[in-house]
Amino acid sequence: MAEERKNEKIEKEESVLHPPFQKKYDNIKMLIRSAFSQLEKVQNVVESMEQEDKKSYYQNIPGVEGYFDGQYLVSDDGRKTEVPGNYAAKSRLVYGDRLKVFVESEKQVFKQITKAERKKVEGILSKKEGRWYLLANEGTYRIAGVAAEYNKAELNDKAYAYIPANNSNVPYAALDLVVKSSVGGKKVETPVKKVLLKPLERKVSDKPRAKAPLKKLEKTKKSEEVKEKPSKEFVDNILEKDDLR
Repeated sequence: MAEERKNEKIEKEESVLHPPFQKKYDNIKMLIRSAFSQLEKVQNVVESMEQEDKKSYYQNIPGVEGYFDGQYLVSDDGRKTEVPGNYAAKSRLVYGDRLKVFVESEKQVFKQITKAERKKVEGILSKKEGRWYLLANEGTYRIAGVAAEYNKAELNDKAYAYIPANNSNVPYAALDLVVKSSVGGKKVETPVKKVLLKPLERKVSDKPRAKAPLKKLEKTKKSEEVKEKPSKEFVDNILEKDDLR
C-alpha cells in the first residue's frame, strides 16, 4: 500500500514537471528533423544527377580536362593551366576536383565537372612570406589569398575550410568561413604616451630699470591735483542758482 502511494506521488511530480502539451511539441520537432534528413538525401541525389549531366555535356565540348591541385588544372598528360584565384575561391574548389577549360569568345572558361568528396576542418589562420595558411589538426594548408582578403582575414583568426575526405595530406584547402578573433572580448587600444610639459621661464633682465627724472614727476603730480580740485568760482555759481532756502 505504501509503495503504491509512493509511485502515485512520483507520477504526480513528473506530470507537474512535464506539462501535457510537451509531448505534442516533441513529436513535431521529431517530424521536422526527419523532414530535414529526407531533404538532405534528396539534395545529394539531385547534385549527383547534376554532376553526371555536366560530365556528359562538357565531354562533347573540345577543351582540356584535368584535376585541380590548389593552383593549376593538371591535365592527364601533365600540362598545367593556372586557375583564376577568384573562380577557385568562389566555387570553393577542393584539391582533386575535376575541371575542364575551353575557349569561348577568345577567353578561357573553367567548368567544374565533378566534385571530390570533401570534409570540413577547423584551424587558425597564419601568414608566411605573403601567403595565407590554415593551421589545423589534420595539417597545414595553403588557402587562396583572394578568399582571405574577401573574408577580411587577420592573423590568428579562427577559420573553416574544405579538404578531400579521403586524403588529408594535400597542400591546399578551400576557405569557407572566417571567425574574427578577439582578446578577452575587449577592444585592444594602443596606450597613450604621457608628455610632460615644462613651465615657461621668464628671463629676468640684469639691467636696472631707469628712474624717471624728479622734475617730470613733480609736474605730473601738480597737474593731477589741479584736475581733482574744482574751481571756487564754479562752486559759487552752483550755490547761487540752486539755493532753494
